Amino acid sequence: MLMKSHIFFDLGSFLKKNPNTFIRLIANAFGFDNDMVYDKIEIDSYGYLAYKVLSIASKYSLYSKYHDLGDITKLDKIATKKERVLLQLLVRKILHKDESHITVKVHQVYNFLNNYGAIKKLLTKSNGFSVEDYLKCLKFDSAGTSLMALKRHLPPPFFIPSVFLYKEQQEGKKR
Repeated sequence: MLMKSHIFFDLGSFLKKNPNTFIRLIANAFGFDNDMVYDKIEIDSYGYLAYKVLSIASKYSLYSKYHDLGDITKLDKIATKKERVLLQLLVRKILHKDESHITVKVHQVYNFLNNYGAIKKLLTKSNGFSVEDYLKCLKFDSAGTSLMALKRHLPPPFFIPSVFLYKEQQEGKKR
């Protein structure tokens, strides 16, 4: 898999100056540190994570309590005290209570960011990386897991997948 060259947007300097923006508060609600050092990929990933959280709040009736938060133009806006509380509750619901297809992409980005230190080495490969290598970075053993659990641990959608099909392996030869 290769990474798309420009994933989302660059709010790095803005985030460092404004800790109460929606994007920063969402990252904090997921347990990511306020004082972390950002690189381009991390910044884009946090932007995508926040976008998906707000998008879920705006689209699904299961999240109607949070509908007012669901405006994606709020990503770089300063949240009110009430919005900060609601963002915490929204993230908790997405992360710990909703196991439906609605939250798969959020879990993918969360797992990516949570293991970014190990994954960063994979991203330096000019020819991309395999899903197997990625899952090893997550320390995720896919044997015996459900399809939904596997989907939650796949690379986030801002990667460009390439699928290679091989003929059946010849005895004694590995491809």
